[in-house]
Amino acid sequence: MERISNYKEAAVSLVDNLRNSPVESNYKKICLAALDYAHRVSKDSRLSEEKKRLTGKLLELGVSINNFYDIDLLDTEEYKDLRKEFRGMAPERENDFQRYRKELSTLEKNRPIPSEFHENNIKRLETIKCYREDVNRLSLAFTFAVAFDKPLSGYYEGFDAQTEEERSLFEGFHNAVMAMQVVDDIVGRKGDIAKDRPSFYTAVCSEAEMEGQNTKATNEPYGQLDNIFNEYYDKANGYLSEKFKPILNAVKFTKTFFPKLSGLVRKYEFLETVTGVNILTDRDRKDM
Repeated sequence: MERISNYKEAAVSLVDNLRNSPVESNYKKICLAALDYAHRVSKDSRLSEEKKRLTGKLLELGVSINNFYDIDLLDTEEYKDLRKEFRGMAPERENDFQRYRKELSTLEKNRPIPSEFHENNIKRLETIKCYREDVNRLSLAFTFAVAFDKPLSGYYEGFDAQTEEERSLFEGFHNAVMAMQVVDDIVGRKGDIAKDRPSFYTAVCSEAEMEGQNTKATNEPYGQLDNIFNEYYDKANGYLSEKFKPILNAVKFTKTFFPKLSGLVRKYEFLETVTGVNILTDRDRKDM
């Protein structure tokens, strides 16, 4: 009965955030639903509408910053508006934002370039994996800080001061996010190869594919990516309690079906029109 109740609560969070979310992107709506469910489980209450709006602005800021480093695209006015809104909604978070922005800038300016590793494939994977983990940990830490009323430092130098349950929740979510990152990198592989960007796919694909000599994906990278996904999934499963099985099952479902679905949408564009759901982002649709 408890398991059924967990899935029911997760479904309520998902439906509510899909219908009444302060953000437009389906991906961000799902992120908010996962956070809302985590708050329900750990705090016995839903995220407040104010927290949802604030977290939504933070997610939008993250996308804007990511686009700047990934595709050299920054809508200056949009970014300024988002910053102004975020500052107005949570002036007490300004120091945390400045730390987040500075540390993210440092990570991105030192991001590894896949093609520079030549034949050192092990080093390429280790370096890109570390980069991916650091960036996602920083973004998740700030998101958790906002959602759970903690300072950003609470997920770094102050992490040990949190309860074991709180630490496990964060580590579990971080590994679940990393598993989803593997899926996202499979879907966006063409753009990452073209731009020589660090992703899990460019961490394991052949040099020939990186150089454009073989644009068709082979089974070898996918086998390695399956192993990486399973590594993160198993860690997430170890950290998260039974109550979070709905989230873990959603992660596994996404890994199984989303790459195939995105491939169909690339081939048959009318599918998005028929369903009314934006399955691919503009970047993935244009292989940016």
